[in-house]
Amino acid sequence: MISIPWQGRIKIARRAPKYWSTGQSKNKQAWGTLVHDTLASIQNSSEIEAKVQLQANTNLLADADAELLLQRVTSTLDHPLLKGYFSGNAKIKSEAGILMPNGDVFRPDKVFFSQHETVIMEFKTGLPKPEHEKQLHHYGEILKQMGYSGIRKLLVYLDDEIKVNEL
Repeated sequence: MISIPWQGRIKIARRAPKYWSTGQSKNKQAWGTLVHDTLASIQNSSEIEAKVQLQANTNLLADADAELLLQRVTSTLDHPLLKGYFSGNAKIKSEAGILMPNGDVFRPDKVFFSQHETVIMEFKTGLPKPEHEKQLHHYGEILKQMGYSGIRKLLVYLDDEIKVNEL
């Protein structure tokens, strides 16, 4: 027997996310979200094609958009400064929440843990902003407080050309 009415507890979304549209590559924000979500799902470079295909099927992408997504994700993970992190040799946490004593939660895009270093990787679309660097420095301080050492911070801008800034 249900003691609490369910009608006030369940919300139904009447619209799908913007990136479910087959014309999503024309919408920069939606496209950025799709690329970001795809990258978040990948732990090893051997998963690229399968994860892109999953996104293409889930979001009903046109073939041309799926191919563009594959190219963008592949070029990102093949970047010389990033490639080694997706080889399967490090423990990876993607979008894992870090709960602070005051109740705040922070979610770095990816954190790589190896014997000698801890690498924070943050993916961004659009123009570089000072708050992107501030956010990444803050994540570094949090991990340092948690006892991690050898912290490296990589800010990755996803555009036609992939740009990686080490802070």
